[in-house]
Amino acid sequence: MAIPDTNTFSLQDVVNEIGPTTNDLIDCFADAVPGNFDPAYSGSTNELLNFRNYGAASSRIYYYNRGVSTGNWAIVGSGGTPPILTLESNYLSIIKSNGAFGYVSIRTDESFDSASINNLKKLNVILSVISFSGSTVLFLFTTINADGTGWSTSGDINLTGVLSPGGEVLYTASIVPASSSLYSGFKLNTNTVPPTTYEIRIHEIYYE
Repeated sequence: MAIPDTNTFSLQDVVNEIGPTTNDLIDCFADAVPGNFDPAYSGSTNELLNFRNYGAASSRIYYYNRGVSTGNWAIVGSGGTPPILTLESNYLSIIKSNGAFGYVSIRTDESFDSASINNLKKLNVILSVISFSGSTVLFLFTTINADGTGWSTSGDINLTGVLSPGGEVLYTASIVPASSSLYSGFKLNTNTVPPTTYEIRIHEIYYE
């Protein structure tokens, strides 16, 4: 059972979840599983509120998680001068160094039974903007239709306009699971209005 996604939980809640050697905050951090922290709240892992939503990740379905891609990523469309996509050790790097028009679409081919997603309500993306110069960029994170013939119009995360450089930001959209028994993959579109250059890092893409 995860720590609640609120700021009203107690140290005892954390102790009950972690089962530390001694019932204090220091040992809770020492005995915690790093991957169970919610990146939106983990901070410097030195205060109680860093445990907010701890353990919720165990119920997530990931497409990408800190350097690990689920399924086989493939470019399924590109045009103009597309950005360069690179799987780094801890993030998916997307760099557009030429301000000319260009886009790229990528997807994974992972499929999973609807029973594993029926209780999931949100599509989440954690990304950081390293640099941005220009007018407009569009990032569209979207699910594939259950029959695999197209892209879902519900549950899309659509980022448009000028993106400000900064730390990791969590973006979320509600999803409505389709009735088909099979879901297939995940797609990311990125497009630009010239002259625009940028460097974006994607840290996590998951359903919960």
